[in-house]
Amino acid sequence: MKDPRLSINEARTLANVRERATRLFEDGYRARWVNATTVEIDSPTNGIYEIDTEAKTCDCPFFTKASKKRAGSDLDRTCKHLLGLEQLLELQGIHWKRQEEADPTPIPQPCPLTIARYKGGRHWAVRETKGGELVVVTLYRKGAVEVVRRLTGQEPELPKRRRFMRESDCTYDPHARGKS
Repeated sequence: MKDPRLSINEARTLANVRERATRLFEDGYRARWVNATTVEIDSPTNGIYEIDTEAKTCDCPFFTKASKKRAGSDLDRTCKHLLGLEQLLELQGIHWKRQEEADPTPIPQPCPLTIARYKGGRHWAVRETKGGELVVVTLYRKGAVEVVRRLTGQEPELPKRRRFMRESDCTYDPHARGKS
């Protein structure tokens, strides 16, 4: 039988996993109930993972690798998704309990369109987030926001407004013309 105490590396890994479990919501992870015992967690970078809340299993690579490699230690039956599931559901306003039916609310997706200045000028460009393909150019930022709203049904993330230069910031002297 394996020694139940953790090695230094295993303890560091477990501490890291526990710390990362507290940041799931801030890192963009979203969860939803699929059926009475299964929760789907949508990872912003690696797809969707399924968690079985009764068997306490996850199909993420860390969990599957850990359960094969470290049988008998505290790391063999855990991952950040299992540890942070309850907190993630609470932050999303979903009750932490088994549901009798699947939750019909879809996982919120990030807006597929972005708004930015068009070629640094006065116009506004609406582009696809992936690939950056130009969708439309508008004169006003308000128009670009409305285009995104109508195409996606989502509120876009607004770009910061440019700060205009004050007179005190200018080094140009109109009376100094011709003088060198």
